[in-house]
Amino acid sequence: MIISIIFLLTFIQTSLQNFLKGLPAISEEHIKDLKNKSKFRIHDFKDHPFRGKSFTELQNYLGILGMNPSDNKISANASSKTNNLLNNKNNFVEALGGDVAALPLDYIVTNTYNKCGSVIKNQGQCASCYAFAVSEVLEDRICIKTNMQTIVKLSPLFMVSTDTAEFGCKGGYLNSSFNYLNQVGTVTSGCFPYNLQANSDGTITVPKWPGYCNYGSNVKFYKALSYSFFRSSDEMKLEIFNNGPIATGFAVYSDFFSYAGGIYELTPGSSFLGGHAVKVIGWGNENGNEYWIAKNSWSTSWGEYGYFRFKINNCCSFDVNGIAALPLI
Repeated sequence: MIISIIFLLTFIQTSLQNFLKGLPAISEEHIKDLKNKSKFRIHDFKDHPFRGKSFTELQNYLGILGMNPSDNKISANASSKTNNLLNNKNNFVEALGGDVAALPLDYIVTNTYNKCGSVIKNQGQCASCYAFAVSEVLEDRICIKTNMQTIVKLSPLFMVSTDTAEFGCKGGYLNSSFNYLNQVGTVTSGCFPYNLQANSDGTITVPKWPGYCNYGSNVKFYKALSYSFFRSSDEMKLEIFNNGPIATGFAVYSDFFSYAGGIYELTPGSSFLGGHAVKVIGWGNENGNEYWIAKNSWSTSWGEYGYFRFKINNCCSFDVNGIAALPLI
């Protein structure tokens, strides 16, 4: 009898959770509540890029696995190893080359390297943010390392399609993605464009890499050296200033999907939804509030034309999961 009651209660709880997940997360009531609580600008409901989406649908845009809101660091894929530089933390800042106090209050990589960088992209309802973040970091660093003489746009789809250490449109890890760029590399986006097929049941079909380039162009692989993690805002700043953009993974809460501008700070009462990866291109300071400047892959209709500002040392493990690698030139 007791077992039957426990089974029934468990069934009811699971059914209720599934029901709630299926409800629209972005509703008029939700937006009104956020506007009363949040310290940043919120999208209006009528032009919200995720209007009507359920919590389950929103999670399809988040592709960093191993993210736990109670942890300080994202779980790494055990098959990958970090750069040995990380083993000597006492010499880490010195090894990066620079004095944190000497860094400017505001810095954006593309202000110095104006030919580097690319347009805002749209990953669609595929949890492939890991591929977008690492491929864009590599292409920017190739541009910087060659003093803007080599400008390429790299294919995130090649990694989504071929990197078996990740899980395609179900997410992946930043460290093993960089490891893949070290071992295999990736091709240009012209060679293998990001075209996904949305199926009637809501699933996504990822095209298989055919082994040759689109339009018959020659296959060329662009690779990275071994990667390093950057576990503080100081380490992240120094690496961005010295070598270019980095990727980071962070915990995403329900309020982040409604960000329309300003400096993001976690809104009290927001629900944890998963882990996400973005490219960090610099930092700034507004009335004493330091913030990161980052590029998302949710199209220009979200945030500040696809970009966002995130308060430094505020929340979500944003400042302890920096990662990057130098290009193999």
